[in-house]
Amino acid sequence: GGGKAGVKLEKRSRTVFFRGFKKDTPEDAIKLFVRQKLEGVSKELIDDVYTFDPFADKGVVRFTTEEAMWDFMVEKKGNRRHDYEGQVIYVNVDQIPEVAAKERAVRKVVRAIIEMNGGDGDQVKQTIRARYKSGLVWWNNERVAEWNQESETMTLLGAAAVYAEKFNLLMNNK
Repeated sequence: GGGKAGVKLEKRSRTVFFRGFKKDTPEDAIKLFVRQKLEGVSKELIDDVYTFDPFADKGVVRFTTEEAMWDFMVEKKGNRRHDYEGQVIYVNVDQIPEVAAKERAVRKVVRAIIEMNGGDGDQVKQTIRARYKSGLVWWNNERVAEWNQESETMTLLGAAAVYAEKFNLLMNNK
């Protein structure tokens, strides 16, 4: 049996999502928008542009190779947010669920620290260092959060421990 998991993972490793369309946006509108953002990319490098439903909230691009996908993402670095009828559309690589969970937890730790320290966050941001893929956060030169691979949870340490309640609230509110 099997073999399908490897194919699925291989396809995933060359897929980019355009997320954030309003619910029930027509498939044709999403695909047209995505194709416009692919302008300049050789058609031979694009396997497919699609949505999961006739009315959807995200568009998908599957490149022919992982290299082509990364070339596109690197070329578009700094331009991964787009406006579509007043909605912010985010462009990001399809992720393995465990990686997505880790990166989301890091974002929520950073947000909890910023929100609990008031202001616009600019001051706090200058003192935060985050490694999204590693699941680590430092604040004021102290490690304040680390991802626990076994339990697949974020552990808040030191100065950030007092923000655990806010962090959990953010995690539960998606």
